Amino acid sequence: MLSTRTMHGVGPSFPAFPLSLDTCMEYFTWLYHHNVHSAGSASVYVHAACTWCKERGHSNPITESPSSEHAYNTFRDNFSKIMPSIKRRAVKTPIQSHMMAALATLFDPASFATISSLAAYSVLWYAAVRCSHVAPKKSADLAHVLTWGSVLFLPSIGTPHQVFIRFANSKTRPEAKNSAFWAVLDRRQGHPGLCPVTLMHKLFCMTANTHEHSPVFRKSQHSLLPLTRTAFTNKLRLDFARVSKHLVLPPNFTASMLSAVSFRKGSCTALAPQVNAQQLMLHADHATIESTFQYYKGSFDDRRRNTQRLSAEFPEGF
Repeated sequence: MLSTRTMHGVGPSFPAFPLSLDTCMEYFTWLYHHNVHSAGSASVYVHAACTWCKERGHSNPITESPSSEHAYNTFRDNFSKIMPSIKRRAVKTPIQSHMMAALATLFDPASFATISSLAAYSVLWYAAVRCSHVAPKKSADLAHVLTWGSVLFLPSIGTPHQVFIRFANSKTRPEAKNSAFWAVLDRRQGHPGLCPVTLMHKLFCMTANTHEHSPVFRKSQHSLLPLTRTAFTNKLRLDFARVSKHLVLPPNFTASMLSAVSFRKGSCTALAPQVNAQQLMLHADHATIESTFQYYKGSFDDRRRNTQRLSAEFPEGF
């Protein structure tokens, strides 16, 4: 363990000088566990400590011999393999049905921005598609962007009851393989802000240019540039902040816990108890069934009924 003597300006506690090679490597590891996850960045701190060591009249423990320098460099260059990777991306909260209902209260048939947002939310929720189809990271990233040429209103554009959407490619389906993913969104009764057919049809009618190669979800009503991921996320969190006062949420909940993937996770979570794993795999366009199994947790009643199912295998009378 490192001693309690603090090395001001560098960070953690440090033992008394002179430093040893072991201490430098221990410091390197300490930095890793305190949010310095780059070997290059950690090396800067370690070399600063060694420089301070020299200023106090001691030798640099890394460069005092060829063998020590070789040992340190080998440790540094292989550090990422030695230590497990740390995923710093925060886990996003699934959007549940009552959250969707709250967002639907924002419905304004005269507002293009609101109709566009609610239509995007409905596609992400009902089709469980990835955000790149709705809002790419950059405006130039058009590989997966949904265009009006891939949207079909059935039985007609005048009186649609379903919306057929073809996704030519996805994260798991390269376009070259010619195995498109598709979804059918059905008209639902009730609040128009929760009906994907109503929202997509209104968006189509309000959009200035709907030629087949133009993106469905755009920066503005008259723009031909797709909505970006950052703009989508900011609008989602702003919309949720407007309706959150009507919801009962966990004490530690913040809008930053929501992003586009929240719709996909919420869709799969809500559908899992109602369909088998193969159906959910097709719904979510998962590459493997293992990705689907995360949504099947099993309830108390499920586990309880297993006793009855297994008991039925015994001979009659036992």
